[in-house]
Amino acid sequence: MAGFSVITGEARNRGLELDIAGELWPGVQAIASYAYIDSEITKDRQAIFNDDFTEVIGFNDGNQGHRLFAVPRHSGSFWMTYEPQTLGWRGLKLGAGIVARSQRQGDNENTFQLPGYALVNLVAGYGWKVGPSKVSLQLNVDNLLDKEYFNNGGTFTFTSSPGASRTFLGSVRVEW
Repeated sequence: MAGFSVITGEARNRGLELDIAGELWPGVQAIASYAYIDSEITKDRQAIFNDDFTEVIGFNDGNQGHRLFAVPRHSGSFWMTYEPQTLGWRGLKLGAGIVARSQRQGDNENTFQLPGYALVNLVAGYGWKVGPSKVSLQLNVDNLLDKEYFNNGGTFTFTSSPGASRTFLGSVRVEW
């Protein structure tokens, strides 16, 4: 049923997050991240209704002890960019990255799982000075391989929503 939400008593997310970034060679930047999240619904209480749903006849522990929906146990990304240092190519920026998520629960009852996925993304840009300002053009290609995936379990309605297909996004930025 669309348009309803279910309140969860309490949830706990414990884990570890690691990020590392640096310049590998002149003009070559890399950033890697990883997160491990142990997610658990620690308190929950659900009403038990009579057969015609007109009266509450009791309560149970609901989803206590289950994983919270849409929270991957493992997630990470890796990006590399290259900005040529030679005079003729200065201002150019090229990059590629991978974003990955492990299997997630599709609902708080943990009745179905959303499969993990990995996406490949690209970026190309060019920036230059115009008087005291800097102008930048950029093109991003997200989900380059047009992978079908589910990005989450639907924030409050417990419905699975497909992730975006291959997407091209261009931008122009002026800094002054």
